[in-house]
Amino acid sequence: MQFGLLGPLEVLSDGVPVVLGGTKQRATLGSLLLQANRVVPTSELLGSLWDGDGAPATARKILQNAVWALRGLLTAGGTRVNTAELITKAPGYMLKVDPGRVDLFVFRQRVADGRAALAAQAPEAAAVLLREALDLWRGPILADLVEAGVAWPELTAAEKARLDAMEDFFEAELACGRHHTVLGRLEAMVEGQPHRERSSGQLMLALYRCGRQADALNLYDRVRAALGEGLGLEPGRGLRMLQRAILQHDPSLLTPGAPGPVPHTPPVAVAPAPPGGMGSSGTAGRPVVGLPSGPASGPVPGLGIPSAYLDTPTVGPVSGPGTPMGHPGAPDTGAGAPERMTVSALLLCARPVGWRTASPGSADSALEGLGSMIREEVERCGGTFVTNIGSVALALFGIHDPRDAAERAVRAALAVRTRCGADGGAAVTAAVTSGLALVRLPGGDGAGGADGAPPTVVGTLLDDGRALLARVPDGRVWLCGTTRRDISGALDLRRASGRPDAWEVLGVRGEPGALRAYARLAAVGDHDHELDLVAGLLEWSRLRGLSHLVTVLGEPGSGKTRFLGDFERRALEAARAPVRIVTAYPPDDDDPGPLALPALVLAECCDILPGDSIDTAHDKLNAALRRQTADADERYRLYQRLLPLLSPVGAALRRPDVGDVLDAWREFTVAAARVQPLVVAVDDMHLAGDELLGCVESLADTGADDAAALLVVVTARPDLLRRHPCWAGSMRRAVTITLTPPAGARPEPSVAGRGAPCEGRIAV
Repeated sequence: MQFGLLGPLEVLSDGVPVVLGGTKQRATLGSLLLQANRVVPTSELLGSLWDGDGAPATARKILQNAVWALRGLLTAGGTRVNTAELITKAPGYMLKVDPGRVDLFVFRQRVADGRAALAAQAPEAAAVLLREALDLWRGPILADLVEAGVAWPELTAAEKARLDAMEDFFEAELACGRHHTVLGRLEAMVEGQPHRERSSGQLMLALYRCGRQADALNLYDRVRAALGEGLGLEPGRGLRMLQRAILQHDPSLLTPGAPGPVPHTPPVAVAPAPPGGMGSSGTAGRPVVGLPSGPASGPVPGLGIPSAYLDTPTVGPVSGPGTPMGHPGAPDTGAGAPERMTVSALLLCARPVGWRTASPGSADSALEGLGSMIREEVERCGGTFVTNIGSVALALFGIHDPRDAAERAVRAALAVRTRCGADGGAAVTAAVTSGLALVRLPGGDGAGGADGAPPTVVGTLLDDGRALLARVPDGRVWLCGTTRRDISGALDLRRASGRPDAWEVLGVRGEPGALRAYARLAAVGDHDHELDLVAGLLEWSRLRGLSHLVTVLGEPGSGKTRFLGDFERRALEAARAPVRIVTAYPPDDDDPGPLALPALVLAECCDILPGDSIDTAHDKLNAALRRQTADADERYRLYQRLLPLLSPVGAALRRPDVGDVLDAWREFTVAAARVQPLVVAVDDMHLAGDELLGCVESLADTGADDAAALLVVVTARPDLLRRHPCWAGSMRRAVTITLTPPAGARPEPSVAGRGAPCEGRIAV
């Protein structure tokens, strides 16, 4: 018999799978195989099968029955030669088996042999052995038991051993000069494990050898930011030395045989922090990736850094590419030491009207005038203007005065937008991101140099801001989630269209908005009584575990959109227990398709962010399903039906499948409301297609036995009732509210594409 743990549990007898029975029986066999050839106490087995005090009174009997059934399976076929034997031995049981018949033990042996080959300077042989070891994995260890809720510490240790073996394999491949071959797998590894410095260094080396020096240095900046923001650590000495070697184009980096031997011990060793090194602060014993514990001699194992660099003290970091100031390797010209600080970055794009068709001289003059105006507004709000690159400007807030830095950055963006809107000469978009960054101030005194030189800045918040700015529609100001948490209630915000992690600034409360589309919204009444009613329904839904549908009707200009924003703020402030609120607003782009709203709600309920990889999204969906049900078959059924919502709004989905996905989404959303009170709010519901309208309407039509604390709030024009006269008419728990604009308010002009019902279109 052959036993497979590296993937779903399987037992093969002469190549034929053996039927292993139910979950408890499979879990018993899995636990015994993980500790094969040693006695496992009965109490330990019971703890593996049932968490805490969840074991029933008949737990020991269930275990005995599972052992009895497993003995029958293991002795099937008559002879016990070359098979496993399950014996009773106080104080529990022992599974005697040849380690060569269990893939986990075969994996460990081949990894040990591969590391021995690496230590013997035989990378080709090491690569073969390590590749064979990794090929034994058919998926996560004991994947079927993990799906059933098993969470044993041995599984975590095995997964970490797999990652260590992957790094050993990459080491051998790089030593053989096959950097192109492993580049894709290294990128996936680093994306999924951003805190593993060894694989990050290997990817930097592979990128450099592929001629991508800038990408290698940008990767170092990302790793450094991830370690600083997530763990409060600086990169280890080995990674810092590799960055220096790349900046100086050290010839040994291009030599496949440059990396030294990889020790058999785990890749993280403890070494004294380098004196004067970045982040050392006199602390010894900092974990350093790939460094031996003794004095340095030869290249750094695993990174291929010449020993000449190991004796060179590092004074501060060297800025990588991507900063708008100076060459990354430029010598210090009197600037102060870099400092890691929390700042808010404003990226603002101001394009003159007609600039594409204007002459180069006219366009340049217009951009210069806009740059001067932006600098003026930034400095008026207490910010530091950094640079202009074409039509994009960068400014920092919080360098000299951290108080209200995020809010001052937003106010500067609004001021620029107001001035450009008043002149009518430029289209403005802006993005504000906040977080840790490495800032170097010219002159070292915090006041700037005598020549007015700008500061330099390195940090992932600039990459985040650039990505956010690319998605901001004309005339809008968007914020990242961190910025939103740092500002006060003086700004009116709403969740950005189709971006769960971004927020749009509507304006400053008490002041007229600069964006004309929202100017009349700010003048609309607060609708306090209606808000009290909906907030009361939310509390009632939470206490009773019942769903409810609220339809808010109003003509253009009645304040429907403002109503949703005010309700969200009030609900979050008044909630007596955690509540999840998902709010969807109308898009500014083309028709996003009927699955855009379900995809947004699914992402919010699973905490899936736009930057997550598809594997991370799948993992988060699985985790959410595990919170909803313990039935593995039920989870798998829903998982398969919800997969189209993890792709870009199900673009590749065949039309006949949309209904099935919507049914699965409704089932998932109701189940999510059983775990935590949930509000699904949708603006301009009258634009939705009939199929989605019916699904959203039925979302709140649950029975009393469902125990789902779900509140569905939709806003719409009266067109909704003309299209569906029976909307919510047959529901037991439904309320319709009609908003009226204040006296003297002018109707909001119709927006192209929103004046009439539109089949198959959803506003998100």
